[in-house]
Amino acid sequence: MRLLSWLLIISITLLVIVLIIIIIFLFTHLRVHIEANRTREKDEIRLDIYAMFNIIHYRIYIPSVKVYIAQKNKNKTETEAGITQPNGTVDNKKKPKFLSPKSNKRSTEVAMLLLHNIKNLYQLLLQALGHVKVDQLIWKSRIGTGDAAETGVLTGIAWSVKSTLIGYITSYIQLYTIPKMDIAPSFHETKLETTFRCIFRFRVIYGVVIGIRLLFRVLKNGKKIWRGFQSKASA
Repeated sequence: MRLLSWLLIISITLLVIVLIIIIIFLFTHLRVHIEANRTREKDEIRLDIYAMFNIIHYRIYIPSVKVYIAQKNKNKTETEAGITQPNGTVDNKKKPKFLSPKSNKRSTEVAMLLLHNIKNLYQLLLQALGHVKVDQLIWKSRIGTGDAAETGVLTGIAWSVKSTLIGYITSYIQLYTIPKMDIAPSFHETKLETTFRCIFRFRVIYGVVIGIRLLFRVLKNGKKIWRGFQSKASA
């Protein structure tokens, strides 16, 4: 009997400790460090996530990836009726499909439902950004085409894009630092180098709440979209 009492006390104590740790974790900040670099032909992205007063640390590293685009066969040209082969004959295996007015109406309804859901998700994203606090924001670039006039025009366009993008994002988040931006023109050589560093944080509880709301919204609206696709397919 005494043993059972001690086991019960230990179990309750452990449960209380676990609940306290969970509560502390939920109300602490999740700090994210993002660093993206492009130097010559090398691209890399590093993402560091810190939690529980930096006790928990997880790193995601994305090295440079080269993308090769396969050259399409220039001997084939597509036509409305089919595909023209090199010998001049036309392959009519792929014929255009015409939608009936009924299926076209259902396609429009599904598209409108998708747009409505995207708008709702966008509003939810803006609400989530309101809880984000930015502690560091650095974006420096160096661009050049080898021609002084072209480089000057390109530098002006880059400044406009950067200013507009940063201004739009910072209108929804809490900024605790002055953004540091710079674009250095390279007039005598072709160059595209950039460095982006950002440190932001948010309380874990807000991320959990937003994640739950997003999950319920996706599950709720996903059924409507799936029914729309089913009705479209049965048409």
